[in-house]
Amino acid sequence: MKFTTALSVLAASASIASAKSLLDDVPSKITVGETYNIEWSSDAKEKSELLLVHKTASGWEPTETFFKNKITEQPGGNYTWKVGKSTPTGDGYALWLSAASLKNPGTGYADLSKWFEIVAPEIDAAAPEGREDLKI
Repeated sequence: MKFTTALSVLAASASIASAKSLLDDVPSKITVGETYNIEWSSDAKEKSELLLVHKTASGWEPTETFFKNKITEQPGGNYTWKVGKSTPTGDGYALWLSAASLKNPGTGYADLSKWFEIVAPEIDAAAPEGREDLKI
């Protein structure tokens, strides 16, 4: 998986054959209220799961399930994530992508992104009174 600057796109390059995904370019900060397009590629028909996870003392635990058992075929899939206002801010978050092959049961892959922080949007101090403009 990889985030790029256009819409902060997360693109996962994952393959059942090589069991590889690239999660190295996730931004260090994700902003509440922004929309991120998450994309991944695959060379097989599979059932995918994407989670937002939070670091704990004993590892990590899911905080949000974006989807589970989503059928993905070549060349891959996507999901649009609008970071909700109720999403807790703080550090120690990551994305977990896993998939199971439908053609070859018992095979698949799973990967965890780099840890990142979820931050509140910046408020423009120069906004007219009674109105808040968000810098996005």
